[in-house]
Amino acid sequence: MQTAHSDSVFPTEVYERIIDYFGQAFDVPFLRACALVSRSWYPRARFHLLRSIQLHSKTDVLSFTQMVRRGRGPMGLTNVAGMVERMMVRGTEPNATPVEDVKKETAEDVPRVRMRRSLVHLGTCAAMLAGRAKLNNLTYLGIADGEWRDMHRNVGSHLSAAFPKVRRVDLFNVKFRSTADFGRFLCAFNSLVHIGFWVNPRGQGALQGGPRTQFNPDVFMHTNARRALQNLRKLTLNGQKSTRELGEYFLATGVAEQLDELWIGYYERVPLAEVAPLISAATSLLGLDITVESIVGSQGTATPKEVVLDLAPNTQLRILMLRLQPSNLYWLHELLQRVSAKTIQGITIILDVRRPLLEDTTNMRDMLQQSVSLQLCTSIDELFCSFEEQPDSADTPAASSEPAVEERNLPKEESTRRARPPKYRYGALRIVQLALWVRKETVQSVHGSEEWTALMRARFPLLRARNMLMTAVVLEDSTDFLHEK
Repeated sequence: MQTAHSDSVFPTEVYERIIDYFGQAFDVPFLRACALVSRSWYPRARFHLLRSIQLHSKTDVLSFTQMVRRGRGPMGLTNVAGMVERMMVRGTEPNATPVEDVKKETAEDVPRVRMRRSLVHLGTCAAMLAGRAKLNNLTYLGIADGEWRDMHRNVGSHLSAAFPKVRRVDLFNVKFRSTADFGRFLCAFNSLVHIGFWVNPRGQGALQGGPRTQFNPDVFMHTNARRALQNLRKLTLNGQKSTRELGEYFLATGVAEQLDELWIGYYERVPLAEVAPLISAATSLLGLDITVESIVGSQGTATPKEVVLDLAPNTQLRILMLRLQPSNLYWLHELLQRVSAKTIQGITIILDVRRPLLEDTTNMRDMLQQSVSLQLCTSIDELFCSFEEQPDSADTPAASSEPAVEERNLPKEESTRRARPPKYRYGALRIVQLALWVRKETVQSVHGSEEWTALMRARFPLLRARNMLMTAVVLEDSTDFLHEK
């Protein structure tokens, strides 16, 4: 990195904007390098280093808490506690080998060696900040690669006092001994709005412990705890571990009924049968993003009894995003029929062709042609462009083959104007997007953007005529399909 001299081509403000960009992404190595470039770069880089804190060990905790308690940081910074907005805590293991010291050929074994690491230093941090040094501006807490054990019995009270304004918590491959321990942890955040679970495919589940027992929320939930969960509106579930236990927890505590947004299986498909009760209970759900392999319980022609995922109870649903493998999608029409016709505004169907299944020997283009067959596309096209059923004339008391007297006396133009035009069944629907998710190396072997657009426009003529059809071919590393960009 070049030193910024006083005669630099660009003013200092330009460099500060670049530092701001990387400061949004927890890029600690980059920020530390910027802080060592020059005196003009140091304040901005140090600001972001304090704004986004990472704690890996008890030593980090002691250094950070002492700085917060003093109220002063380097370069004369004051009100350090008020500058901290995000915190990432990682588990530690005293005898673990650092990733940098592991040879490349043995790097695959590192996650298994370092997986079960204690998070006790998070409890220490909360206890030291629970008094006058609490972080009132901390809104995000991320916890990664650790196990919730060896905690103080009052750790929940310490977390609540030290981090009173946390609105979002993300758990990356974090293990709890029991559902009750997880519940106590969750209820410590009175302002929590969004909780996310990100489980590595090779990692541990979020809830793993002794023999599985029926979850009883009354064991640990008191009045204040129930009040704390009333603000929870967004839930993210990723990975195939512990989805059943998590679903039961949010059902038993009543959180499912108040959810507005639900993301399931972004990185890895989740067993649908384990989360279907959670989705059905979320009657106030506004947005659903789900990655599934099949939404029916058996092969063959989909019938209402076979469909595992039923969106009929989600009467407020506005946005639906389905991520699917290119396979036999005969059940898709049955699923879309159950979507709330009065409220749905946007539907996105993403065919994930980044990593074909090993048993698939069919050409990818042929597989896509079979998945989005003309029969399936026509049925979906007609479904979204269908009209509401008009009331039967026989049920109308004043029904008559002759027009009313006052209507016969009106001019022809006025009589025609009085006739009600038919209404679309999906009156609120604005966008239906069909997308391909591909890898850069295989994009040419699947479909290019123009070719995919032409194919979809030919198979959805009614949606195209209503200017509601959208298509896209997105590369794997794109952020177009991320929850939050």
